[in-house]
Amino acid sequence: MKEKIEEALKEVSENIFYGVGIFKGRDIWDCIIFGRRRTRISKQEGKIQRWFVAIVAEEEVPEDLPDKVIDELRKIGLKKAESDIEYGYVEKSGEVMVEMCTMEFYKAEKRC
Repeated sequence: MKEKIEEALKEVSENIFYGVGIFKGRDIWDCIIFGRRRTRISKQEGKIQRWFVAIVAEEEVPEDLPDKVIDELRKIGLKKAESDIEYGYVEKSGEVMVEMCTMEFYKAEKRC
């Protein structure tokens, strides 16, 4: 699934990182970071794996970008979790503000 997510996100951005983005020494911070959040296994529901996607952008995340991410991940079978899309802010070296948009997705797999 990791490779499928990465390929889907490449339709939205060329800078894709798994797990964590290393920002030290980088000139451009705009990227998408994704990774596993948690997995639940139960007899009734099967296996449900949750993933996070964080869009990082200097100044602000373009308003249409979260919708593009949702659309691309939907194409590979991931669903947007009911949790809110969260935004956070950090200062980059005292020179510019960076906005981060974090979403959670899931995929359920039936077990026999």
